[in-house]
Amino acid sequence: MNSIKKRLQNVSLIILLCMVCLFGFLVSRTDVRAAGKKIQASISANRVKIGKTVQITSKTQKVSYRCDDTSIVSVSPDGRVTGKKKGTATISIRKKGYETKKITITVAANGRYPTIPVTLDETQIQVNGGKSKIEAVVKNNASSGTIRKIVYEYQAVTYHEAQKETETSSQSAVSVDTDWEKQTQTIKFSILDLKPGKSKKAEVNGDFGDADRMELTLKSVKLYSGKALLTYAESGKVSMDWGVKDKTAPVITGWIGKESYHSKDAYMVLYPDQEYDFSRYVKAVDDRDGSVKVEADTSRLNWKKKGTYTIVFTATDKAGNQTKEKAKVQVRTVGKLEKQADTILSGIIRDSWTDQKKAEAIYRYVRKNYTYTNSNDYADWEKSAANGLRSRKGNYYVFYSVSRLLLTRCGIPNMEVKHSGGLGHVWNYVYIKNGWYHFDTTPRQIQAVFCLVTDTQLTIYSNVAGKSHVWNKGLLPKCASKEISKVVWGRLY
Repeated sequence: MNSIKKRLQNVSLIILLCMVCLFGFLVSRTDVRAAGKKIQASISANRVKIGKTVQITSKTQKVSYRCDDTSIVSVSPDGRVTGKKKGTATISIRKKGYETKKITITVAANGRYPTIPVTLDETQIQVNGGKSKIEAVVKNNASSGTIRKIVYEYQAVTYHEAQKETETSSQSAVSVDTDWEKQTQTIKFSILDLKPGKSKKAEVNGDFGDADRMELTLKSVKLYSGKALLTYAESGKVSMDWGVKDKTAPVITGWIGKESYHSKDAYMVLYPDQEYDFSRYVKAVDDRDGSVKVEADTSRLNWKKKGTYTIVFTATDKAGNQTKEKAKVQVRTVGKLEKQADTILSGIIRDSWTDQKKAEAIYRYVRKNYTYTNSNDYADWEKSAANGLRSRKGNYYVFYSVSRLLLTRCGIPNMEVKHSGGLGHVWNYVYIKNGWYHFDTTPRQIQAVFCLVTDTQLTIYSNVAGKSHVWNKGLLPKCASKEISKVVWGRLY
């Protein structure tokens, strides 16, 4: 009996081990399937200096690139990565059906120290007495960019008087002649962290052997960046530029390339009856000139036809180096819908207001003047906005569409956010104060105000309100982290 029992125990143990092995095999197969194919890509270097570029090379075709912090680096559609400011960023390489590959890159300061030779022989300072103080005032004339370090090199020549008595044969008299003993030495001193538009005083105190006279001649200046204006104690002002030829073009950043649109909608919307300030969203910085003006070529836009167009931005530095970048823009015509929007906006906002104040006024207007109904209005947003303006009621898509019309017409960039959890709902994503914020005017059963709130703020409400707001963050530009308003619970507006 015991032997039979022992055999049953052994058989049970074997069956259990087989089941464990089978489960492990199935899990490993599942992991392999879930992992998908791997993207074959590499970068020429994981470290780049400001204004310089490195290249991502992908053997996998038709991949896309996205950077988690475009203020540190920019990445072009062909994988060219440009350093913009000091820091670390992660670039994601994506393709449908493949694992996302991530590359981390560090941007370092551009640490060149070009030497500027001084050829002005008259630039000398006369100092009398042994205890001497050499002094210079330096101003950073650049509009941007701190001069990290300036090093001055002077040649100091000291003269010591030595009297010598000699007899004159004609009158048997003694005359006194003056000889000058000459000594030459090099003096260096420096100034650190000179901010744009600011001045600093540099001085060197020293004992030069009780010299009767001293001459100082500036030989060279070494500087990190920018342009220096040197003021000398005796010789006035001398302006000095870089000592090496400028061959580096400015770097254009902002809403360019793939960063200028989402899905089918470009962020920058142009109307033929409005001036558009591109400098709010596209900027250029030169390693020597600082901020550089960006010119937009809009000559190929058809102002009579709505649609998405490509424009070219150009930035040129003082040395003639030029950079060009493309961007997508939307052109909209002025029709009945826009004129209705203008009538509403004229009564609720002022041109002098900030974008934030205008957006808040639009939010209050829509919440106060429109009623929610369970209509089947899911047409394109322009038709839904027209229906909403006419009836002053509608479903969530009408609230979204009316908000989009008013925000767009007063020049505030915005886009659509779709609920990804199976619930039919959309809301606006608005660009304010250099960041994206959620803007949902649709009334909720658990009343609250969602006017310019962050991911975190909206998620807290959503968790309480039955997952009212669930969305794919990876499909949108990164949301701002700084809170500029509150989710006000228990209020309609």
